[in-house]
Order: sequence, then C-alpha cells, then structure tokens
Amino acid sequence: MDWQEDYQILQCGGCKAVTFRHHHYFSEDANPWEPNHGRDYYYPKRDDRTAKEFDHVPTTLGLLYDEVVQCFNNGSLILCAAGLRALVEGLCLDRGVNEGPVPQPNGAPKRSRNLEGKIYGLHEQGVVTASSAGFLHSHRFLGNEAVHALARPPRDELALAIDIVEHMLEQVYEIPAKAASLKNAGDARRQKT
Repeated sequence: MDWQEDYQILQCGGCKAVTFRHHHYFSEDANPWEPNHGRDYYYPKRDDRTAKEFDHVPTTLGLLYDEVVQCFNNGSLILCAAGLRALVEGLCLDRGVNEGPVPQPNGAPKRSRNLEGKIYGLHEQGVVTASSAGFLHSHRFLGNEAVHALARPPRDELALAIDIVEHMLEQVYEIPAKAASLKNAGDARRQKT
C-alpha cells in the first residue's frame, strides 16, 4: 500500500487569482495503469463552465440543465452524460412526444416509443429540424454508453454536447418566446398609429 498527499498554493500569471491545490493518491483507489493517477482538488472550487440563464425553459428542465453543468464542473462525467440524456427525454416529455417513426433498413419506418423514436417524433412534430434531431441522437448514444456500459465519456465531447443542448433549449423555448414578444411589441406599436 502506498499513499501520498501534496499541497500547493498556485497563482495565475494572468489574472493573479490564487488557488489551493490538494493532490491525493492512495494505491488502493487508483488504477496504476492510468497515467496521472490520483485526484486533484482545487479550492476555491473551479467552475469550468457557467450555466446559461434561460427565461422560458420549464423549471424542471432548467434545474436538470444546472445539475448537468455542475456534474461537468465537478468531474462527474458519467453522471453528466446521463443528465444530458435525461434532458433530451425531458424535452420530449415536455413537448408531449411519446413516439416517432424510426427508419428501418427496408426503408419503411417503424413507430417506436424508445428515446430514438421520441427524437424522430420531435422532428415529425416540427419541434426540431432534421439536423437538430441528429444532434440529439449523439446525446442519446453518449448517454447510453455512460449509463449502460459505465463508460466515462471524454470531457471535450461532453462540453460539445452541453453546447448542443444549450442551443436546443434556446431554439425550442427562448427564440419562440422572444419572437412572440417582438411581434406583440410591433402589434402594439401599429395599434397606436
């Protein structure tokens, strides 16, 4: 058995922010075949990503989105991927999409109630474009691998997946609300004249 504790006080050369680093290694916790085994803890907590503020996203989805960003920032990458998959499920649920036409090798689509079918259902109902549905399928694959195979997804892929889900939330909830507000303002202005 072997263990090691290292402590450092670090200062950024650019912004001059000070951080305390604690490196912990315990041979029974680590996989010796992985490079850089051990864990680093930084104080104050480093936030790699700031959750975006959404005004029109349903509360449940907004809270789930915030948790996804927290998991990402905490290095809980499997939970982050599972949360992204749950966000896609939540989008389908909020839009009342329970199924959709899944393309089959023979060319005739088959209706399915699984997440793949629901994503195609989002496109079928005009909630998202075909290319956006394709992006959501990438979330489904990433989440499936994390949940079913306990595969830790790469951090950079999760960052891209979060970018995509932010775009989806903007596209489905924020832009229509902003467009309606703009239309109402224009209608009110025309009624005054």
